[in-house]
Amino acid sequence: MNHKDKTAIENLIIIGRYMQENSILTTEDADLLEKSIQRAQRLIGVRVDPTMEELELGDITGIDVEAYIKAL
Repeated sequence: MNHKDKTAIENLIIIGRYMQENSILTTEDADLLEKSIQRAQRLIGVRVDPTMEELELGDITGIDVEAYIKAL
């Protein structure tokens, strides 16, 4: 796994944490999201704190979804 792969996963973790804080999720979805975040953190060896700086999805530009999917 290269640096770009790790960065892509870290970005997905941040987005996942944003979803946890700002979305209405079923219990099952919330559990799945948390388990996925934990596994992604183990994969890249980085703990992404859920209390990170506020992230506005509207501020994110140029997301290449295909690149994220390929990285995963």
